[in-house]
Amino acid sequence: MKNRKSSTKKQEIIKPSLLPPYLNAILSAIIPGLGQAFAREVKRGLILFMSFITSGGLLIWRFAVIGRRYNGWRLKVEKSFYLQPITLAITILFALYYLWIVVDAYLVSKARSQSKQYKNAAALLFFSLLLFFVLGWQIGQIDLVSLLTQADEAVPTLSRVIWPWKAAITYPEDFKVTKFEILAPCDETIPLPENAPIDGDP
Repeated sequence: MKNRKSSTKKQEIIKPSLLPPYLNAILSAIIPGLGQAFAREVKRGLILFMSFITSGGLLIWRFAVIGRRYNGWRLKVEKSFYLQPITLAITILFALYYLWIVVDAYLVSKARSQSKQYKNAAALLFFSLLLFFVLGWQIGQIDLVSLLTQADEAVPTLSRVIWPWKAAITYPEDFKVTKFEILAPCDETIPLPENAPIDGDP
């Protein structure tokens, strides 16, 4: 009896979506995360909205920076794809992320209408983190070929960053040699240099 009562309580907690699944999907297509909010998953919708806006803003910024010498956004995007092909991969990931948000709104609403909890947030979160990671990789201008071919030079520095205990930190030593002459004793008998001005002379 207790198990039945607890299951009944859990089913009562899961409230149905405010709108049908297809309408929530359309809303998320217009404003990403809005469909999740109408499906009573407000936190999920806010997280998706903020991540979508942030990643989209960073992507637009990269297009503007890479194609700053060209006029028109279409030309900027085309030149960005040509000059740095990784931006094309980022754009594809961004489009897939957008479609996933729309599908997620539909699935969340459908699960809610069946008094079930849709548990697939980890995969969507991983995909958003992957998108941000690739964006950070492009913003940091990391050259994968140079990283692999010059790994022997980068390992000592990276090892100090990863494990920065005191013994691992070394400082370069600079030695400077300075020479100067000292006249001793310092009295009035020191001869003046040639052509030196004398007090009182015009």
